[in-house]
Amino acid sequence: MSAPTDFLRLYQELGIAPGANIEEIKRAYRRRVSELHPDRPDNVLAASTEDAAARLQQITAYYNAALQFHRQHGRLPGSIVRARSTAPPEGAPPPARSDAPPESGSRTRLYVFVAILIVAALAWFASSGTPEVTETPGIETPASAENAAATTAPAAAPAEEESDVPVEQTPLPGPHELDIGLTTDEVSRIEDAPVTHDDQRWDYGPSWIMFERGKVVDWYSSPLRPLRHATMHPRPRGREREP
Repeated sequence: MSAPTDFLRLYQELGIAPGANIEEIKRAYRRRVSELHPDRPDNVLAASTEDAAARLQQITAYYNAALQFHRQHGRLPGSIVRARSTAPPEGAPPPARSDAPPESGSRTRLYVFVAILIVAALAWFASSGTPEVTETPGIETPASAENAAATTAPAAAPAEEESDVPVEQTPLPGPHELDIGLTTDEVSRIEDAPVTHDDQRWDYGPSWIMFERGKVVDWYSSPLRPLRHATMHPRPRGREREP
């Protein structure tokens, strides 16, 4: 095993400080070799000293070891290693915290949360749908979807002014009950305005009246919304109206 290199002795022989750079040690080595080389005629020390060659050989070995150290570590032996400054340059923004979540990750989670809320709202509206209207006997209900989609009824004739006398006690001209053969004008006086109507049929929600050539031929008074002055169906033997 080779003995460790005494770099401090090398620096003393070359007359330089341990913190010298590579150029300084090269210049000092060349100068010292020229001083100790025995071939120089003016070198009294080298010519009179028997160990001059051995001394020069040892300095050269130390010098080569210093160059090898510099190639491996990027510095000379004994040089002070300065710690790299981790502080940011003046005016530069502080580095982001390593424990802080990435901004892109936060935005992605926000978008996913909003999308979940939208899907949940759409699912709730789809499941709830339109509330059904339950028809109860004796209570008037709105017209069905089929009747609502039909032709809109024209403006009905203005209703007669109501009096303080109950309807049952107010004498009405003409017929008082729906019957086969009544004209459309007579039906208008004893029944409410239809929801929809045409020349052959008047619809009152679930109830209806059929006409033929402007006269009643059939009807149906539903318990859900009965006609005002009519039986459920025409009597089997309805009276024949005189023209």
